[in-house]
Amino acid sequence: MSLLKPYLSSSKANLYVVDDGRTKMILECGCTFKQLQDLLGFRTSGFAGCMVTHEHSDHSLAAVQLAKRGMAIFATPGTLEALRIADFRYNAHPLEYGKPRMVSTLEIMAFPTVHNAAQPCGFLITSRQKGESLVFATDTYKIGYRFDGVTEIAVECNYSKDLFSDQLPEAVKRRIMHSHMSLESCRDFLLAQDLSTVRKIWLVHLSAERSNAEEFRREIQRATGVKTVVAEQ
Repeated sequence: MSLLKPYLSSSKANLYVVDDGRTKMILECGCTFKQLQDLLGFRTSGFAGCMVTHEHSDHSLAAVQLAKRGMAIFATPGTLEALRIADFRYNAHPLEYGKPRMVSTLEIMAFPTVHNAAQPCGFLITSRQKGESLVFATDTYKIGYRFDGVTEIAVECNYSKDLFSDQLPEAVKRRIMHSHMSLESCRDFLLAQDLSTVRKIWLVHLSAERSNAEEFRREIQRATGVKTVVAEQ
């Protein structure tokens, strides 16, 4: 059983759940509050909180409404400020890079990512209940870390330069290349990891125009030898 369950994963909307059987947390809330309720079966009260990687709306649209309804929002101080959630004193939970925080049976730790946002992060999430751990990284064009002993990796695989159209302006190409992870960079990141304990790789946040889900999945699975799944778009 995976720690991660994707509901939405694309350049338009992102919503995931982390569940270790004892503790459930929302991971990204980049859709309307109504859509989030519909997808999660109107049971948001059963979640211990919501983790947000950065303030862009496709990852955080419902965050303010969740905070107003009493849900704990876990994000870096810069993201909380950018979302204006820092004022919700009891529901804003700042995460400093590299400092773990226990939320019931889940330990969450933010690490820096590289994106055009205030203080973006990825998450290393470890279940003390199951002894399993998940690396989650999206909206970053590189990750300069090695993670050992994890059981799942969910990583952005947004585009391939081979799929850039001839009509795409150079400025747009540069923006994509300096804010999102390509197939090639995703593969290099994964091959730099200790994959000996990894049971599943999730490819997340694929571009609708500049990706091919099945080709990307086959390439990553071939390169790593680990079962690879594309998160739902």
